[in-house]
Amino acid sequence: MKRLILISCLLISFSFCVKAKRTPFDPNSPSSFLTSLLVSTTTFSGSSSSSGTIPTLSFQSQTYIYVLNETISINPSVANVRSCEVTPNLPTGLVINNSTCSITGSVATSQSPATYSVKARNGSYSSESNIVISIYPVYRMYVTSTQFTGNITITAADTNCNSNANKPNSGTYKAMLVGSTRRACITGYCLNGTSAIENFDWVFKPYASYFRTDGTTLIGKTDMSAMFSSITSSSIIRPVSNSTFYYWTGIDTGYTNSSNNCSSWNSSSAGSFGIVGNSGTLSMYSNDVFACNTSNYLLCVEQ
Repeated sequence: MKRLILISCLLISFSFCVKAKRTPFDPNSPSSFLTSLLVSTTTFSGSSSSSGTIPTLSFQSQTYIYVLNETISINPSVANVRSCEVTPNLPTGLVINNSTCSITGSVATSQSPATYSVKARNGSYSSESNIVISIYPVYRMYVTSTQFTGNITITAADTNCNSNANKPNSGTYKAMLVGSTRRACITGYCLNGTSAIENFDWVFKPYASYFRTDGTTLIGKTDMSAMFSSITSSSIIRPVSNSTFYYWTGIDTGYTNSSNNCSSWNSSSAGSFGIVGNSGTLSMYSNDVFACNTSNYLLCVEQ
């Protein structure tokens, strides 16, 4: 019995001695084995980011403007993200991807500019960014089926735009015709912005998208001053088709009112002149000057 006790004591002492010589960095030590086991378990979780790492979230822009039924895809740059959320709820038709924070879809109802807070999470850490989304109606443009000499007033031109056979829908339209009661700019390219002195009963809206009668072919998008960036901008698609239609406008270079306006659209004299636009070129506003006794179309813009 004494021998057994002695042998047991010797074995225990030997074990303690071996353990005492091992360091925590010894791959064969119990502590190193436990550490390795824990590390392997964390990696095995499949997380692409370490728990507790601060996520990053960055949008290319803070403002996003779309039209009804347009395909929307807002893709921020993210890192170390485990989940995403947005408040308040997105418009019906839009969804947020839980892992990339991308917002996609399309919206069938117009919406004024609204702010959304997008939050990326990783464990107890989060990163947040605000964006503004606007959904505008689809505005159409068309050329009348009938022609008029230069003695058509702006009021009569608007009436014709709303009763013409080519009118594509039940919306309200105005003729893109300027004179004493309508103008786009009083200074070249509306240097005063969209103030009342510049946009007076003007037919276009700021930050709006205009389409052909099919409602899907984009003609162009206006800027903050309710104009296209340039009268002959390559970003403007011909407003009706590739065919040539001349229509009265009275608009000079820089969107200002021209003196060539058939005496404020009250003259059909061969000695008076009016500026026309051309649907067959990129000069949709100011393309040429015709005598007021000639007949030209009207370009009608949905309001």
